[in-house]
Amino acid sequence: MTTLPFRCLWLILAILLPMKLTAATLEERRASADKAMKDGNWNDALKVWREILPLPENSGVNVAEDLGKAIQCVQNLNKWNEWDALVEDTVKAHAQDWILLRDAGIHYQDTQSWGTIISGEFQRGQYQGGKRVSSVDRDRVRSLQLFEQAMKAVEAATVAADAKAEFYATFIRSTAARPGWELQALTDLSKLPDYDENQVFYGGRGRWRGNYGPASDRGAPVDEKGEPVYHKTPESWAAAKSDGERFRWLLAQEAKQGAKHALEADLTFARWLRSEFDVQTIAQYWRAPEDDDDQRQDGILTLHTLKENETTARLATGVKRLTLPDEFNFIAIIERIFKSDPALGLADDVAEEFADIFRNRRQYERAAAIYTDAIPRLGPHTDVNVKNSWQSQLDQIVKNWARFDGSSTQVPGTGAKLGFVFRNGSHASLSARKVKFAELLADVKAYLKSNPETLDWEKANIANIGYQIAEKNMAKYIGDEVAKWELDLEPRKAHWDRRMDITTPLQTAGAYFVEAKLKDGNKVGCIIWITDTAIVSKIGTDEQQYFVLDAKTGVPVAKANMEFFGYRQEYLDNKKRTARRYANIITRNFAEFTDASGQFFAKQGQVDREYQWLITATTADGRFANLGFQNLWYAGRQEQEWNQRKIHIITDRPVYRPGQEVKWKAWARLAKYDSPEDKSEFAGTAFTVRIWNPKNEKVFEKDMTTDKWGGLTDVLKLEEGATLGVYRFE
Repeated sequence: MTTLPFRCLWLILAILLPMKLTAATLEERRASADKAMKDGNWNDALKVWREILPLPENSGVNVAEDLGKAIQCVQNLNKWNEWDALVEDTVKAHAQDWILLRDAGIHYQDTQSWGTIISGEFQRGQYQGGKRVSSVDRDRVRSLQLFEQAMKAVEAATVAADAKAEFYATFIRSTAARPGWELQALTDLSKLPDYDENQVFYGGRGRWRGNYGPASDRGAPVDEKGEPVYHKTPESWAAAKSDGERFRWLLAQEAKQGAKHALEADLTFARWLRSEFDVQTIAQYWRAPEDDDDQRQDGILTLHTLKENETTARLATGVKRLTLPDEFNFIAIIERIFKSDPALGLADDVAEEFADIFRNRRQYERAAAIYTDAIPRLGPHTDVNVKNSWQSQLDQIVKNWARFDGSSTQVPGTGAKLGFVFRNGSHASLSARKVKFAELLADVKAYLKSNPETLDWEKANIANIGYQIAEKNMAKYIGDEVAKWELDLEPRKAHWDRRMDITTPLQTAGAYFVEAKLKDGNKVGCIIWITDTAIVSKIGTDEQQYFVLDAKTGVPVAKANMEFFGYRQEYLDNKKRTARRYANIITRNFAEFTDASGQFFAKQGQVDREYQWLITATTADGRFANLGFQNLWYAGRQEQEWNQRKIHIITDRPVYRPGQEVKWKAWARLAKYDSPEDKSEFAGTAFTVRIWNPKNEKVFEKDMTTDKWGGLTDVLKLEEGATLGVYRFE
């Protein structure tokens, strides 16, 4: 056997070993890829990124940024089928680089979370043929695996406290950015879940990515006793029994990195607790108490009586007033941050949030005290605009303030009423002036007929006349003062609003601009309408019916002159457009009299539905009414709209736990008023009932026949390991 010379052996080894680039050469390659991307040569750039990504000398922030740019190339080239291999090959080459692993985990959160199974292999994105599947759950678990791998690398390396805290903060967002009920489970990070063919997403991001959101429509989760689920801090990551406990453990690791980071971890936890247990979770149920509720101290919705260790929140079992354990009292946590050293930079960050908690509870005195403390103590450490915002919010609470609460159109001779809301003030001066509404309408019509180059929508928006007069310098339409009066007020305690109806001295028909000046407070204005005549319209199949009547008695007004003024925009083609004109304003107008019964029928061809119509009705003795501007349309209703088949389903409770029985009933009826009450058209009808779990798996199927009322009833027995979430009846 012939042996190779010693020098030849070294030559072979040199060829087999990967070429090592100098730092300068690596930067040159990176610069060339950046230039290719800037020039739009995504494929050329991607080739360079593929070459330098696995190099051992490419590490840390540099390799993480390079991966992000390579992914950008893949996306611009629409080569989604190469996305996974690109990321995983880079991860394999840098298995101990925590910065790269962290960013790879983030990329799995931001990527397109769906794809196609072709020949048994998953390809991210949409392709012809194959089976479309969701990778949302798989991507989430893979992201957490990469973060877990990065965490081990962080703990094994020498990493600065600030960088380590930032890493844990990012990991926390990835763990806790899910509805609270999902955090009860412990995600298995030892294996990846299968692709889900029943739940396909076509968006760019997975459903779990984001900041801490509300507790979801289900409400915060509860235990077997109906008490809220609170996640404790485990001894270690491995000892965690749920994702919620993992979340708490990561917070503890962030807090270890220094005083400021401890406050940041506390703030993250407090905000998550607020999303689960603060009073905004019951916003759809709560209303502000009326005056007669001032003295009430009990009741689940009397938020102003909540102590600072209490809250009222929406749980999975319904709304509940509860006492928060000290460890989970988000108010105490935020107060601790608010009172922390201003130099750490978090006290001013939470000032507005801290006050907002008490504003939501109608505990305005406490909110005012927070602003009063923050302005002198934290003002020197914060932006002047933020400080001014605090002062503005404080003024809103403690100063005299009022607004009109609107009014409906009213009839003459009754003393028109206005809704009025105020706080703190004890006296108001009011005045009323007549609005020259006929002049306003004439000017609006003239403006539209002039075919302006650019349409000013506010000039045509006569429905918003009050705002126009108060804010848009339309004082020329305000006439002489016709009434003036004073009003003593009785403010409510604790800076609460009081609403009252003001009876004005206005008795005759017309439009009036009413102003109120609160003593030592603000000035507000609104329009009040007193009308002696009304126009009622009704949609027909091929016509529009108008009925002019006395607004007080309902008596028809015969021989009323109905004027129709309409306009539309006729958009110009590109050749005729100019910098200012892109459409012509086309107008139409005609007039008709109402018949003896006060009616007029506008035929479909007479009132073009492409126009916006202003309609007025006047009489020789001074009556006036108007409608508009409004679009007209014709019904063309079909009989089936009034004969819809409906299924109504109820269950014996709103929420269930695995292992329990779901007792349900359903009724099938024809939705119509003249349907016999004692008989259903669906009596004795055969139905197939199916129930699907959140994974879109069928858990119940049964052929059933309705009773004489069209009803069905049965029981679904949930398994001990039943999937959590919302089930669907079919």
